[in-house]
Amino acid sequence: MQTEARLPAGPAFSLFKGQTGKLILRPWFDAVAVRAVTNWYLPLSRAWAAGVAAEGDLDRFAAAAGADRTIPAKFGPILTELDISRRQHDDALTRWEEAFFADGDVAEAELIASATERLRVATHFMGLRRKFLSARRLFSQVDWSVATSSDVMAAQGARLLDPKSAFPSPAIPPVHLSKLASGVLGREGWLRMKSPSTATNDTAWAHVFWPEGEVRGTIVSLHGVLMEQDTWPIADPVSQMVEDGFCVIRAEGPWHGRRCPAGQYGGEAIFARGILGFIELFEAWVAETALWINWARAEIGGPVGLSGISLGALTAQLVVAHCGQWPRDMRPDAALLITTTGDVINGALRGSLASMLNIRIHLSAGWREDDIASWRPLIEPGGRIALDPSAIVLALGDADTVTPYQGGKALAAQWGVSAENLLVKHQGHFSAALGLYQDRAPLNRLARILTP
Repeated sequence: MQTEARLPAGPAFSLFKGQTGKLILRPWFDAVAVRAVTNWYLPLSRAWAAGVAAEGDLDRFAAAAGADRTIPAKFGPILTELDISRRQHDDALTRWEEAFFADGDVAEAELIASATERLRVATHFMGLRRKFLSARRLFSQVDWSVATSSDVMAAQGARLLDPKSAFPSPAIPPVHLSKLASGVLGREGWLRMKSPSTATNDTAWAHVFWPEGEVRGTIVSLHGVLMEQDTWPIADPVSQMVEDGFCVIRAEGPWHGRRCPAGQYGGEAIFARGILGFIELFEAWVAETALWINWARAEIGGPVGLSGISLGALTAQLVVAHCGQWPRDMRPDAALLITTTGDVINGALRGSLASMLNIRIHLSAGWREDDIASWRPLIEPGGRIALDPSAIVLALGDADTVTPYQGGKALAAQWGVSAENLLVKHQGHFSAALGLYQDRAPLNRLARILTP
């Protein structure tokens, strides 16, 4: 019996479900995960990104490692393999975009084939990080280029003069919906538009999932830092809401995936430039989120919820704080903030991930903590809120040290979020988010608020 062709499905992550999930998703998992990210994933990613930029040239790769580093000749064939994979990836991405955004008709089988090949080639390309294991100690975690205080003031000082107007409603650009194809949960397509941000000056993307049957509403979902969900298979617990009858618009964040600057890995630009990276990320992604919400209201209809995990939650809470001055169609009806904190400065300087990246050391040249704190209005929501507190759900881990738990708890109290909407588990940053595969209570609560 022939199986109907479908778009490639994401991983099931069965390990995070049932009894196995109960054993794994505990604070010990987070301690291991933070070290794995900072001591392994980031140095491998930095070496991989330097290898991509070298385009097969061993001397360029060696120069990226630093003048005092000796790069063995054995990396020559690895760089050649990586450059071949890069070109294959670029070609597959072009063919995929030409198929899904073609003017004329395209057979669904061709769409599925191009999407399957794109994901296969992208996964291989991204996975070549493993080839740089022996170079891990030759590269830093981040290619630091911290913006000075005067640089940040020149770029963003005008917004700081009037923080209440720092996140204005963006002009509405044309939003292009791709052709749709069958996926595991229903129909899938992609959105693209010109980003309203001059800092990114690129195309913003989102992957859209339609459920089978009647649509209850839409969830605009914002991912965490380093998460590149549309480039290789990775966890996305919020997409489970497609099974509950919701469309999910999975937005691709600035400087991630297709939006990653040349010579960097996804999300590196946020850390590398210090406070300016966070300020410009939030400026861009908040405006883009308003436009995705606006598109959902016009094209899908029904209520629109906003969800964010980690960096996505820090972005979503700025939407919640500032959307009151936007047109109604750009505002969400409810929000789910997963592993968030109202004290972003503390998390950025003293959280466990920040500490293992030595961010305070890299900021020490020319930056005092008081200088950093002066930029709070552009990166933290404060006490203002444009949604009814009853429409806001927080899912936190009381062992979270990345976006420290006390900052999320304090935000819930400051905003007047009810005990019913403050869902806390004895988990850390990663296990609390992945725990949504096992305990869907936060997702269910958001669904009930949107469709009582």
